[in-house]
Amino acid sequence: MYQCNNLVHDYSVAVWEKVCAKVRHAAVYMDAESAECLHFTGGLVRLLEAGAETVQTLSSWKRGIPEQRYAVFIMSRLLDDFTVNYLCRMVKECHFRSCVVICLASSEVTST
Repeated sequence: MYQCNNLVHDYSVAVWEKVCAKVRHAAVYMDAESAECLHFTGGLVRLLEAGAETVQTLSSWKRGIPEQRYAVFIMSRLLDDFTVNYLCRMVKECHFRSCVVICLASSEVTST
């Protein structure tokens, strides 16, 4: 059991290392499940130390700061039509020049 926990933790750390490589100078938006996952592998400090300018929960009423030009959206599941439309609207309204959308779960996990 302990070895399995270490494998899961090591995998989680490796995933967040890849995510952190994308957040430098970014406005980061994440859903609640992603934030919970991050909590167990370094928390908010991990993203800030990687260079994120802001970190916020992703919700339908959030809007970016006009000066921010780069956004990273971290989602715990595959994107549905509603979420894609929301992200497109947010990117357009906030005038982000570029963005990255990261889905933490693979299609095998979420397609049941």
